[in-house]
Amino acid sequence: MARAFTGKGDDGATHLWRGVRVPKTDARICAVGDLDEANAALGLAASLTDNDAVRNAISYMQNALFSAGAELSGGPQAPQRITKEHVAAIEHHIADLDNGLAELHSFILPTGNPATTSLHLARAVMRRAERSAKSAGAGTNLLSFLNRSSSLLFVAARRLLKENGLEEQNPNY
Repeated sequence: MARAFTGKGDDGATHLWRGVRVPKTDARICAVGDLDEANAALGLAASLTDNDAVRNAISYMQNALFSAGAELSGGPQAPQRITKEHVAAIEHHIADLDNGLAELHSFILPTGNPATTSLHLARAVMRRAERSAKSAGAGTNLLSFLNRSSSLLFVAARRLLKENGLEEQNPNY
């Protein structure tokens, strides 16, 4: 990328893989935008924690989200970039962070401190990215990866609550 702007998208359209031009309202472009937003939310969460396991998991997700965006923008003819190995890696991170946490019996409020609440925010954005990816025709591995990633962020928030001596708060219905 030689410049930060080209002006080619000023008409409300952009290019996908192999030069296919689509409106910026295309489901694939919306999904890629949601992945980008999730990636930025992950960056914020990483900057607010000093837990190495959480930061490593976030770094893994951030890099994989670039592959996910490439997969979505490529359409059905593009290679599937998110594999079962990506899903397994996220599941491994979940198991690592979940180890020693109390069994969950209720929903919890997305609160605590800046690190935990940023993880919950990233989780909510990841859920939206998952819905957008489904609407854009994403493959099974990509959808599983996004689903597990939001679960990982939930578990990471619980881990940080525990490590910081903060109580999980249940909603009052």
